[in-house]
Amino acid sequence: MKRLAALGAIIVLLAAGPAVASITVGNSLVDRGITDTATGYVFVLGTQPSEAVGNIVTSWAFFDDETGGATVDGRLVTPLIFNKVGSLFQIAGIGTTRATDRGGIQEFAFDLVSGSALIGPDSYLGWRDGNIDGTVVNQGVIEFEWESDPSTYEPYTGIVYRGNPGALLVPGAAFAGTADGRRTYSVQFTAVPEPASLAVWSLLAAAGLVWTVRRRQR
Repeated sequence: MKRLAALGAIIVLLAAGPAVASITVGNSLVDRGITDTATGYVFVLGTQPSEAVGNIVTSWAFFDDETGGATVDGRLVTPLIFNKVGSLFQIAGIGTTRATDRGGIQEFAFDLVSGSALIGPDSYLGWRDGNIDGTVVNQGVIEFEWESDPSTYEPYTGIVYRGNPGALLVPGAAFAGTADGRRTYSVQFTAVPEPASLAVWSLLAAAGLVWTVRRRQR
């Protein structure tokens, strides 16, 4: 009976699912001293988040402590997920627009507005300087620096694609993007395993242990 009770306890623990390990992709959130002067552009990080494929974006963060008074107070930025289709970047998921407080490191829930927050094998991450429908656009929020020395590169240092200034953002909308230099942006995205895969794992684990218990009862 004690053995069965112990197995029962294990079943309960496993049925609750494995520990959810988050994956954070991006660069260090540090002061880099430059923000984009272009207004209302969409930016795409040119490095694929391959280590996070199959996970759901749940939060993101960036660094901004630029000074300048009213010209930079409350600038908006909207997180985005893209799929690359041929040479085009197609919007796959749109997060909630946020306003910078210029306080340095700023962290937010992704809070999906439309589309999907799933990172797939063709996914890329990025943002729009402004709101979703393009009625409010501004210059850059997320700080970056130009890079020329490979020894200083961070994981997501690379070509950045920009385009689509001021356009309405909707899932499926696509643009070619113009490649811009080699930059390192102070931005990160955090993702966790898809809930459906966790549920399947839990059910399989529980079923396996139930089968083991029944065999021991015979």
